[in-house]
Amino acid sequence: MLGLGLGHGLALEQKEEDPIDFERLRRSIRLQFHGINRDNGYDYNLKLYVPSDWQPDLAPDAVESAINDFEQQTKKAFDLERRKQPLPIFGVKRDHLELL
Repeated sequence: MLGLGLGHGLALEQKEEDPIDFERLRRSIRLQFHGINRDNGYDYNLKLYVPSDWQPDLAPDAVESAINDFEQQTKKAFDLERRKQPLPIFGVKRDHLELL
């Protein structure tokens, strides 16, 4: 590997789960629209914050629709990327791999 230079690296096995946690993303965006994380003129003390299972109301329809569209498109992209057979080494053409 060292003879190939720094531009080449080994391909790692891809994980099956999506790297984006959409439930967490939805909750965070809904909290932003609910006003929890906005500066409303009061002092927010992180030490006093206690995490809870409380779920905020839905965001406006356009925002919820955008989140759903984003989730569908990223899932399609991740699935498509997982179907590809990665080369064991990046930056090397297939015919050169046979020489290695």
